[in-house]
Amino acid sequence: MGQKDLRGKLLEDYEDVFSDIFNGLVFGNNVIKQQYLRTSATESIYKAENGVYKDQLRDVLKEYTDSCLLEIGSLGIENQSTLDNYISVRVMGYDYTKYRSQIVRNKYPLLPVITIVLNFSDKPWNETKNLHSIMNIPEEFKSYVQDYKVMVFDIAFLEDEVIEKFTSDFKLIAKFFKNKRLGKRGL
Repeated sequence: MGQKDLRGKLLEDYEDVFSDIFNGLVFGNNVIKQQYLRTSATESIYKAENGVYKDQLRDVLKEYTDSCLLEIGSLGIENQSTLDNYISVRVMGYDYTKYRSQIVRNKYPLLPVITIVLNFSDKPWNETKNLHSIMNIPEEFKSYVQDYKVMVFDIAFLEDEVIEKFTSDFKLIAKFFKNKRLGKRGL
């Protein structure tokens, strides 16, 4: 894992930054309260088709609770600096693992899992964002094949109005990547 990747994960793990990212990009207002976020395990183990156990590492995962500290759901962030056609499959695997852990604990009803992808490259995400787009599905099958979709946010292409709504250090990160893309120095 590179130092830049590790530093990004460490910054996003702060509850104020994490809630700021979700509120600014997903909800558009102050839905996620930082005091109700708790860091969750980002590593899981699974048995691959060949019988070998492998680990799977998410970037950042938080449990979200209500004011009584009852679990409401899980929120995850995945960072990308390169474009990945298979992002929907990766996110689907991360989300499945979280749902599976609830099933193992006999959690009913299941709590929602929301994962977003932050694209830090200097190119807009023109790659696929859903499962159907990486498949060759006969038209008569299409309505029966689930289409897992991911939310990807192009940080270097955020509008200034969106960036200005951030209240945490993530505002500086977003400005940096936008300015870098535009060839500007400084913030």
